Amino acid sequence: MNMKNKKFVASYSGGKDSILAIYRAIKQGMKPMALIITYNTDVDRSWFHGMPEHTLDEVSKSLNIPIKLIKTSGKEYADNFKKELREQKKNGAEVCVFGGY
Repeated sequence: MNMKNKKFVASYSGGKDSILAIYRAIKQGMKPMALIITYNTDVDRSWFHGMPEHTLDEVSKSLNIPIKLIKTSGKEYADNFKKELREQKKNGAEVCVFGGY
C-alpha cells in the first residue's frame, strides 16, 4: 500500500517504539499532523512513560510536530482516546501510527 503523502497522527508514548514508528512513517513520505499523547490527570504525567507536560512540549518542539494532550483519568481513557481519533480524522488525518510489535 502506498502511504506517500498520507496525513497521520501518532500515538506517542514517549518510548522508543513510538519514535521509531513516527520516523518510519515520515521516511515513507507520510505527513505528520500531531502527536496524540494520553495524559494522566491523577498524577499529572503522561500515561505509560510518566513524562511531565514541559518535557512533552520540548519533544514537540524538537520534532516540529504539534502535540494534542488527551487529559484523562483511567476510567474515561478509552472513550477520550476514541473521541480524539474521531476529531483528528475530521481535521484530515488519514492514518494513526502506533509503536509496538
